Amino acid sequence: MKLFFQNTEIARLGPIERNCAIAFPFNGKKCQKLVAGDIDGTVTCFSYRKQMFQQAWSKSFSSSVTSMCLSGIPGKKLDRAFVAMETDVFGIKKKGSVFYEFESGLSEDISNLHVSGVELVTAGEVALNFFEDECGSGFLIPGEDITAVAFTPPNSNNFRAFVACSDSSIQVIKNSDGVESRVFLEENVTALLFDDENDALYYGTRKGMFGKFNVRNTELVKVFEMKLKTTSFPVCLEQARFNLNDEYCVVGCDNGDVFVLGMDGNSYTTIYSENFSSSISKILVGKFTQLTLNEIALVMYSGKVVCLKPLEATEEEEKEEISLEESNIEVAKLKKIIGNLESKVTASADKFKELSKSGIATVQTVRVHSSFNIDSSNAVVNVFLEADVNVDYVAIVSDVQIEIVSAEGLDVVDGENTVLSRNQEDDQGVPVQLVYASPEHRSNLSFSFRVIEGASGNILCKVLGLSQPRSAALVKIPIKPLVLHTKISKNEYQTKYSGLDHHVLTIEGNFTDLDMKTWLADVISDFNIRNSNDKFFFENVFLQTFLKIDLEEEKATFCSNNCSIIAIVKEFVSTRATQSFIQIRPSVVLSMEAVRHVIGLLYPKMEKAVNVVSSVQLLPWIKEISMHIELDAKLPEKYQQVLDNEFELMVEEKQSRRDLDFLKGLLIDLFIDLWRLKGRYKIVQQHIEKFDAIINLNDFSFEILSQFFENPANVQLHE
Repeated sequence: MKLFFQNTEIARLGPIERNCAIAFPFNGKKCQKLVAGDIDGTVTCFSYRKQMFQQAWSKSFSSSVTSMCLSGIPGKKLDRAFVAMETDVFGIKKKGSVFYEFESGLSEDISNLHVSGVELVTAGEVALNFFEDECGSGFLIPGEDITAVAFTPPNSNNFRAFVACSDSSIQVIKNSDGVESRVFLEENVTALLFDDENDALYYGTRKGMFGKFNVRNTELVKVFEMKLKTTSFPVCLEQARFNLNDEYCVVGCDNGDVFVLGMDGNSYTTIYSENFSSSISKILVGKFTQLTLNEIALVMYSGKVVCLKPLEATEEEEKEEISLEESNIEVAKLKKIIGNLESKVTASADKFKELSKSGIATVQTVRVHSSFNIDSSNAVVNVFLEADVNVDYVAIVSDVQIEIVSAEGLDVVDGENTVLSRNQEDDQGVPVQLVYASPEHRSNLSFSFRVIEGASGNILCKVLGLSQPRSAALVKIPIKPLVLHTKISKNEYQTKYSGLDHHVLTIEGNFTDLDMKTWLADVISDFNIRNSNDKFFFENVFLQTFLKIDLEEEKATFCSNNCSIIAIVKEFVSTRATQSFIQIRPSVVLSMEAVRHVIGLLYPKMEKAVNVVSSVQLLPWIKEISMHIELDAKLPEKYQQVLDNEFELMVEEKQSRRDLDFLKGLLIDLFIDLWRLKGRYKIVQQHIEKFDAIINLNDFSFEILSQFFENPANVQLHE
């Protein structure tokens, strides 16, 4: 069944983190109540009454809400909301009275919560903790950072926790005794959903994949996996059923993308997608505005709660079935509510101004949710920022030279309505990459960037909100030397890179395993210091080169087909070892075949950019010649194609020039690193100026580049 959805905003609260909303079960008589908790510590229940959503009750606490779950008395309905406030847990009844308080004494915030009878299970960033009758009964540390958790339903006879970790694994856990089973994926899992009815586990990954496992006792059997059309990654999943026959899965992403996927055999297809410009914190499915058909409630970080009402798209006229009269009544009610709110806001603003004049200082902090994601398909790093107020300006400052590829999906050079300035310096000489004015004063901004690896520093995003008095927030995004490297599995490494020629860096010394992992965590963005493995595999998403790490006692071996990666690791590990007063002995074995391979990866990209730039430079001459040739004469096919594709070439020229500069930087670094590792830096000083001349040659070719890298003195340039 093809569906479309009518969306309506039903509530607006404070900023809401993930897993901080629940829906009480449907009792067959009234619409379901929704409960959400925000980072200010306010828990609000609201329901649909008298043709509109109204607040049923509200509770304020002293700590931020970090997780919520449903539970109840065994054998009865799940009519109790359990709320995690950082490390404490409170129980709230359906009508708003607090009946339970528990101080867990944990050292980390509770990000996932499960309550069943007298048993309580919490999950944070590092550990799962088990409690019974408010007494600790055990704990389990999976070994890696926890990235997502799914539990079996409350009061289930067969409790299981499905825990995704930063080593790209999903672990099945029954209790604190240990892990029952484990499967490894190609990338980190960011969202999990367990379907108790069909014994299935759904998951979403860091690279935007969505998939399903069948659960056989404690074993996970993979059924399918598909790529979602998003530049972000799933953060919450929920099942939905809008009629008796069809099953759907709803996927919410960190950048606000929402997908409704319909079952097609053993897989799913996208039947609806939309971007809501706010990170999705929780997806709820139930009867929220009527008693017949299930609806979707999207709870967002911004505090908005949006209800999606499904309609069958096979009957187009159903979209207009809401009569004009009913619409006018609804609009009139909304206008009345808005009018009352505006008058209250105006009165509060006047009161605030009077207080300000009296000399009472008030500071309001802008809170910003941020996410950082490596996009392998486009070879860029995506950054998503969302403030809890509307944004006026965002200044992106970097102490590392980066290339901002896009902002809000627009080319930053051509987006004159939003990008106020680019590549300037502030008063202290720090490069300001971009000053962005938010269109229509939205609360979010996304941008993508590329960087030549090797330098470390920070990108500082200064977010200025529209709140009164004016206030701003500073978001720091660390840039590590190998920021474009993402972790891959051993199987993926063997499939793509096993057998390729490579360089080898061996480091020996009196360092410990923890020392080396600490140093590597400062070099590679996707490296987890708590990872207990001794072999690691990484891939550069732009060049498709690899880095293999093998750790032994007082020895570390690094293999890569890119000598720049070897040089970066050698330099940074040596620096960290010196700072720690640890003596190390590095040795390098280089392979010219590996150098030629990397040049071969760069050459097609450079050739394309060079062709576009040179074609645009030739355009005036080709036009001039075409105006003077005889009618029966023809231009050579090569030049005629340039003339025919004039518009496309002009559009591509700006990006091609930026790509050419970026690729030249990579090639220059490759050349410098190769000869520095050989211990012959004087060669670099003598021949580095030849690069521009080689690239600008009419016969620019892979052979000339290869010769230049092997022996630059043998490459003769003619005027």
